[in-house]
Amino acid sequence: MKQNTDVLLETVKTTANNWNEKIIKSGIDFNIISILGMENNERYTHSAFIAELLNPKGRHGQKSLFLDLFLAACEINDFTYKHEGAIMVEVEKHIREITVNMGEETYSSRTYLDIVITNTDSNESIFIENKIWAIDQKYQLERYNKLKPHTLLYLTVDGKEYSTTDKDLTYKIISYEKHIIKWLELCIQAVQSISEKQALTIEMYKDVIEKLTNQSIYKNMSEDIKKDILLNEENFKAAELIFNNYLQIKQDYFFKFKTSFEAAFQTRNFERFSVLGNFNYGIDIDTDEGSIEVYLGIKPAGKEKLNEDEKNMARAEIQNILHEFTPNINSTNYWPIWFNPKQGSLLQNGDLTFKNLNYNQLHELYENTDAHTSEIAEYFISILEKLKNHLNNQ
Repeated sequence: MKQNTDVLLETVKTTANNWNEKIIKSGIDFNIISILGMENNERYTHSAFIAELLNPKGRHGQKSLFLDLFLAACEINDFTYKHEGAIMVEVEKHIREITVNMGEETYSSRTYLDIVITNTDSNESIFIENKIWAIDQKYQLERYNKLKPHTLLYLTVDGKEYSTTDKDLTYKIISYEKHIIKWLELCIQAVQSISEKQALTIEMYKDVIEKLTNQSIYKNMSEDIKKDILLNEENFKAAELIFNNYLQIKQDYFFKFKTSFEAAFQTRNFERFSVLGNFNYGIDIDTDEGSIEVYLGIKPAGKEKLNEDEKNMARAEIQNILHEFTPNINSTNYWPIWFNPKQGSLLQNGDLTFKNLNYNQLHELYENTDAHTSEIAEYFISILEKLKNHLNNQ
């Protein structure tokens, strides 16, 4: 079998090298999103860029042009508004804890919406659940369905259906492969004569989507590699063996990272979820399929969710104490302040996506997992120590 895998690897490598030369000549891979390794990042790349285009108040200055083209591309005819000022677009919006009854099970969870488009005059909304490679959370769309009136869009790479037993769940399937590509093409056509720079920016994002959905030149390369695999039974079995072991590498790394991350705090005698004076803190790790996310959140003790005024007051108070750490913070209504790992880490923005790692990065991370998790632990604990010292000196 080793001989078969060696032959297949050499064949595929030759095919890939031939196509990579064509890709280099095309210039399609010289793309700032690809260079920064952000192609598969749902929150900071795709949700952020899509929401910016959809926002009539966005920096593009085209008012509702891109929003109207989106509604047309997705065939949404029942979302109307009288003036652009009534439209509000939000990303990663925390709603509240929502409870659903599914058969004999009652399930509650904090609920975040990837992209929300709201007509503030009518209070009607479009919810976009954005899925690149992450798995669905438990009863995710069923929880969203409790929020009305709304149109719920389930956006995936290839337009797959959402798995549910809820017969009352209503949602519309849209895909990057069909709807987003079509929308971006319409946006490019609309601004080509207005702003060449905007057209090129959207074109660059469209290139990423074509790569993500295996279209254009990448589709041709993929088809040739499929032919290599299907050439004979030996190649097919070798590909299956390689694929299964590739998946095992991913699982091994996630397990090693999580185990090392847990140990990094235990050896420092710090709990990952606890209270410091007037503040709750939580050091969390989320290992959804395809990515690892880590963050430290701080909020007033005893508060599940804060309103906007409470969030701003808590944020200002914590920032005043932890001012030297402010470059790496974000905020939600659940955590008025939450911290990412250091920007120097490969877990930039708290999000490490397995698909983004090249061989050298993955090999280095696997060999030196303890060092990387220790670096993140030291960063988080330095924040908590600063908070602890401030409270002790009051």
